[in-house]
Amino acid sequence: MKKYLLILCVFSISLSGIKAQKPNSSDEEKIHGAVLGVFDGLATLSIATVKSFCTPTCIILESGKIWNLDTIDLKMKSLPAKPGLYTRVNHLDFLDSKINGDCAWIYYANQAVITMGGKTSVVRWLESAFLKKEKNEWKIQLLHSTELDRIFR
Repeated sequence: MKKYLLILCVFSISLSGIKAQKPNSSDEEKIHGAVLGVFDGLATLSIATVKSFCTPTCIILESGKIWNLDTIDLKMKSLPAKPGLYTRVNHLDFLDSKINGDCAWIYYANQAVITMGGKTSVVRWLESAFLKKEKNEWKIQLLHSTELDRIFR
């Protein structure tokens, strides 16, 4: 009997050391909200919105290049800001997320329908993000994007 209790204690102690866990629905919603918020900012060409969901030192790995929030700002400023000249509709399919204390990671499929200058393309990416919890809000610290395909209509 003592042998079984010892095994049970060792098993319980080993499980208590596991820190990554399935996010609770509140944290998971906030993580999803931060990612969605960044893409809402991209769709509306609002760097203020993008920044509100990122840490100040956020890094974006995009098409083999290393970008920061200033890079995103410059890219958005180069797009036509007049209504109807540029539209972007995002669809994200969240695949998985994990939390470890004040850090989290998530990966998801991203598809955007982008219209610019009367031409429409559908772009699909596989993306991952690392987030940090700051003042009870999840902020993106690192976003990595791999373009899968681009179809012109």
